[in-house]
Amino acid sequence: NSIAIIADSFNNLMDCTGSFITILGFHISAKGRDSRHPFGHGRAEYLCGLFIALIILSAAISLGKSSVQRLMEPETLTVTLPMFLVPLASVLIKTFLIMYITRINRSLDSSALRAAVREDYADMLITALTILTLLAAPRTDIPADGIAGLVITVFILWSGLTALRENMDLLMGTADRQLTEQICSIILGYDIFGRVISCAVHDYGPSAKTAVICVALNPHCSRDAKSVSAAISEASECLRSRLGLSCVIYCDPREV
Repeated sequence: NSIAIIADSFNNLMDCTGSFITILGFHISAKGRDSRHPFGHGRAEYLCGLFIALIILSAAISLGKSSVQRLMEPETLTVTLPMFLVPLASVLIKTFLIMYITRINRSLDSSALRAAVREDYADMLITALTILTLLAAPRTDIPADGIAGLVITVFILWSGLTALRENMDLLMGTADRQLTEQICSIILGYDIFGRVISCAVHDYGPSAKTAVICVALNPHCSRDAKSVSAAISEASECLRSRLGLSCVIYCDPREV
């Protein structure tokens, strides 16, 4: 009857559910283009992320109500050995998982794996809080179970709101200043281009981004069609290989 254990279990269940939905999103987004989806299915990942966020928020609201009720009507916890050993085993497993992922990611340098490590750290701290609650509850009159349930609920709510904001931004489209700066840096690495007039990146999924770039030619360089065409082709290939972007580069007629 421990709210802290229930909240921790819900947190772990959300992780498992999120992993399943993420795998489903990867499967759908891997589908190629078709007549109805000329830009592919890449945004399915963002939709799955939004769905996960809504599930997390609904769980947080439910747990919050139960935690407040437990604060108002405290119950005596009956702590058994399995109630203590299972969370302890979970902490040990998560510690091993963090060490393993960190070692693997030294060579991969994956942002996704770094995010997974941060999430595992947070999960481990939540489970450790649950263990402390089980130890403290029988020894104090303070409603430690309800307090721990609220703390875990706040973390789950924060996680859900963060995921909701990130996926809403991806679906609605936001300006990626760092990516734009990288694009401009590559384009201006070619002497024939004088400046970048505009750069619009269209996000159709993590591996389906298209950039439309308007450039002005350098007045001090050759402007013959062959040289311009060769520079555009080379820059397009460079953007594709280095940033994974499909791109359209064109010259402003007023600048030619």
